[in-house]
Amino acid sequence: MKKLLFIAGILTFFFFLIAIASLIYVLVPYHDRTAHNIPAEKLIEIRSFDGLKLSAEQIFQGNQTNLWALLIHSYRTDHTVMYRYGQFYLSHGYNVLYPDNRAHGNSEGIFIGMGYLDRLDILSWVRYILSINPDAQIIIHGLSMGAAAALCFSGLDYAELDHVIAIISDASYKSAESYLSEKLKKKFHLPAFPLIPILNLASKVATGYALSDASPMNFIGKSNIPTLIIHGSLDESVSVNDAYVLYNSARMRKELLIIPDAGHTHSLKTAPETYLKTIQNFIETSN
Repeated sequence: MKKLLFIAGILTFFFFLIAIASLIYVLVPYHDRTAHNIPAEKLIEIRSFDGLKLSAEQIFQGNQTNLWALLIHSYRTDHTVMYRYGQFYLSHGYNVLYPDNRAHGNSEGIFIGMGYLDRLDILSWVRYILSINPDAQIIIHGLSMGAAAALCFSGLDYAELDHVIAIISDASYKSAESYLSEKLKKKFHLPAFPLIPILNLASKVATGYALSDASPMNFIGKSNIPTLIIHGSLDESVSVNDAYVLYNSARMRKELLIIPDAGHTHSLKTAPETYLKTIQNFIETSN
């Protein structure tokens, strides 16, 4: 009996160490993350709900407009990956705001938000836009983790959300927990149980949120914002099945676009005409 308890203790300790290592791997940003020199006239900095400095690049149209696009980048990238999406909105008369997510790019943060903490950062950026343009009409376009953040944001209950006229979600996972389960399984051949429950607990202690909290499929059902869900059929990072789960969980006006032969976040590159035309038609019918 003592031997079994000893073995059980060793295994528990072993999985605990793996969970801590996994937590660091998943939620702690790379030390060599890229910071960009944004021109002073384009640099916007605000404070997050928990006191972090958040940075964004802002592009104004020459003419006065109430149209805004808030573009939220993916996991372990920065705002510059959204430039190719921003060109579409700029060409259609939108002001564009490119934030760096917390713990990415020029923004502060020790831990990555996985969309859960970022949902409140998006709220802060919406409030910033409304502070300089009270009549703003805002499109939020998110990529991968940025899409997950946008969907989590969409389920909040604040008056500011009335100014968000549409959300474009490209390659979102249904939940951070399921996404990381698959990631750890594929990359490190580690089992979801008991690793994920330990990882959830460690994340809650370290960051204030559990990975299970970062669940777009739970938030999207509370949203009233028209939402276009886009996914590549050959996505090996986030299963295309997640798009169907999100679509079926949504109760607002919604549309689903699956791009054949597109990998993770490659839908625009694979089928640019279909991608952009679908977005344009969706936005026009959402106003």
